[in-house]
Amino acid sequence: MTTHPVDDLLRSFPDLDFAVLEHGFAPHGRDYTVIAQYGGVRDPGTYQLEFTHCVKAEIETRVSGGAWPASWRDEFTNYDRWLAAGSPDGYVWGTNWSLAYPGLVPGHGLDAAPRAADA
Repeated sequence: MTTHPVDDLLRSFPDLDFAVLEHGFAPHGRDYTVIAQYGGVRDPGTYQLEFTHCVKAEIETRVSGGAWPASWRDEFTNYDRWLAAGSPDGYVWGTNWSLAYPGLVPGHGLDAAPRAADA
């Protein structure tokens, strides 16, 4: 059985210790791009992952329940403003570097997508 390239990508990308720097649909709306940075021992660098013909992408922001109310104000979205505010406790969104945990979830390639089978 031939594997789908997305499944190969999910197996080759690290499970942990990488950050999602940017993500979103291309302006034309067909493709979805993820800019990820990996700083580990194996092939560190910044990568652009392009998922073509993508009709749905699911990405979640996960921080502790207490982090949301503590980090609600806008100074948390800009690192310099957060410093100017006296470095208040909370999650600093403005570092623009968010650890991807649990990372890319294996088993969500084309073969696992029920809607892809219907196309």
